[in-house]
Amino acid sequence: MTPTNCGGTSLNQNDAAVNYLYGVDMAVRYNVPWTTFASMIISGRGAVVPIRYSVIAPTRFDGSPGFTGNHGIFVNERRATDGAYLVYDPLADGRRAGIPRGPQWWPGSLLKAAAYAYPGTNIGCVHASFTRDTD
Repeated sequence: MTPTNCGGTSLNQNDAAVNYLYGVDMAVRYNVPWTTFASMIISGRGAVVPIRYSVIAPTRFDGSPGFTGNHGIFVNERRATDGAYLVYDPLADGRRAGIPRGPQWWPGSLLKAAAYAYPGTNIGCVHASFTRDTD
């Protein structure tokens, strides 16, 4: 039987692993205002973002029907035409019919709602671990 509640890893643990394995220091930031987050993505930085998956579950972007817990995604860029964000969700692996596969353009409002819903996040803020410029 697979456990339904696993602790996962924190942004700080991910940063330590990436630093150890690749010598790359991620810029871990907690309670970043949404406008600052968006401007960093627009400037070419990617970000690991913890979200609450219950916000994603009722949408076509749901990569794991039935899962509603905390989860981590990677946001790579923002599309200027409609404000959507290119999201790499590890659950979107197309493992069966109805499961999305690969990166998807999530509406900004959906990403914002899922990031805001993550426990311990201040109102109007997100937690993120930023990469260097991804261009």
